[in-house]
Amino acid sequence: MIQLRDVVVEYPRPDGSRIRAVDGVTLDIREGELVGLIGPNGCGKSTLVRCFNALIRPTKGVVLVDGLDTRDPRCVLEIRRRVGMVFQNPDNQIVSTTVEREVAFGLENLGLAPREMRSRVEEVLERFRLREYRHHPPHLLSGGEKQRLAIASVVAMRPRYLIFDEPTSVLDPAGRAEVLALVQELAEEDPQRSIVFITQFPEEVESFPRLLVMRQGKVLLDGEPKGIFAQVDMLLRIGLEPPVEYLAESLWAKSPLAERERSEAEKGLGNDDQTEFGSIPSGERPKPIP
Repeated sequence: MIQLRDVVVEYPRPDGSRIRAVDGVTLDIREGELVGLIGPNGCGKSTLVRCFNALIRPTKGVVLVDGLDTRDPRCVLEIRRRVGMVFQNPDNQIVSTTVEREVAFGLENLGLAPREMRSRVEEVLERFRLREYRHHPPHLLSGGEKQRLAIASVVAMRPRYLIFDEPTSVLDPAGRAEVLALVQELAEEDPQRSIVFITQFPEEVESFPRLLVMRQGKVLLDGEPKGIFAQVDMLLRIGLEPPVEYLAESLWAKSPLAERERSEAEKGLGNDDQTEFGSIPSGERPKPIP
């Protein structure tokens, strides 16, 4: 389990003051959870998840990964073995000259035996459809292929926790769909693996069991996506747009026709709507766009 208790992260400003990027967050990421994380730009999402693997250490508060304290230098290596991260731009994560060497890079840092290393490299090259590119320089790959390589390199190290920091933001729709399918597959194959997925696109996490919404460094909402996305007005006020079906439902609920339907239902006038153009049978009323 990843446990955060009253976590605060502050950065100094040039004028000597401090900006608070994470503001008193208390949170648990439990074993086997698939968690979405959304919020307006600059709300602290990336800063928060970088605390999970000790890339950032809290100014105040405690972050524990399976009981290991990220503030303890003796624990950092083991924490980073357990918590793998995929960043927004794969070009910032890829360091090797060939696809094969990139996958092997993290395994070498883990100190694996050569035989085990070769086995894992072959496994992920096949799984992530990168075998034909094994000797290619990564910079020649497409955006989607680079992101597959970044994910493959992290998965090869078999971390208990996988953190995805907006991995679809620079991809086209086909690349986004491919990455989302990989994330769902990774979640389903290992019931003990925990995944946290940050995105700019709320519809990408609509099917997740749990969703976090951040604003101004705080976790504003924590629950099932359906209940959170139903709070359309509140999400729009903080700069988030829920999936289109929730917007459509909200617009329909505020329309004059919906108001008339509710009024007549309260008066018990029957199942048909009376309008200036005649009656509208209940089965033919406009529905929200799916």
